[in-house]
Amino acid sequence: MGDPIGYVVITYPQTGGSPDLGWTLYDRLDDAQEDRDDQQAQTNAVGRKERHVVAEVTPIDEEDPR
Repeated sequence: MGDPIGYVVITYPQTGGSPDLGWTLYDRLDDAQEDRDDQQAQTNAVGRKERHVVAEVTPIDEEDPR
């Protein structure tokens, strides 16, 4: 795996279904964390249980068999 090319916010639904991968690719970790915190505050304000996390996006090395 290479160095991160960006960050996304992933939302885990309260129903336990598939996580929702964010559509915004952030260049800076701080920006992704700020968005995560905003989304979590909105979720908490309406009494829902979704969980929001930041994940690194890294390129896939086609030559690496892992």
